[in-house]
Amino acid sequence: MSGDAAGRLHEAVARQDWAAAASVLSELCALVKKQADRERLCARLDHRALYASLACGEPKARKNAARLLSAVGTAQDAPALAAALAREGTRFVVPSLLLALGAVGGEEAAAALRAYEPPQPAAPEEEKHCAEIAAAHSRALDRCCGEPPPVLHALLA
Repeated sequence: MSGDAAGRLHEAVARQDWAAAASVLSELCALVKKQADRERLCARLDHRALYASLACGEPKARKNAARLLSAVGTAQDAPALAAALAREGTRFVVPSLLLALGAVGGEEAAAALRAYEPPQPAAPEEEKHCAEIAAAHSRALDRCCGEPPPVLHALLA
């Protein structure tokens, strides 16, 4: 099953059918929850398809690619995730990118997380997304760098 889905992802990316890619990526995120499926998928998955999805115009595909990299990625994926984070303009995608950087770890992920400044809400309707971004940033820093959240930095100083 995971091999079929990996093949469908590669086909969707080759066609630049980002809606289909988003759907397959969502399916793969569900599959990798099982260890056996994760191992089979890792053997078949071409990370270039995930990198292309991180850069596509479909926010759901970008979010799901980040979610999948959280499960199967390594420190080698940090440059692609950091670049995606730097250009991401859709707020509901950002937490997944931050969490993926925290999950893959490594020096480049740590540098990207330390450099990132969570946005402040400019209007009440942005508060939810900004809070989710701040929480994801804090969890990612803790996981990747073993650092306390920025709020604790201020309290400890």
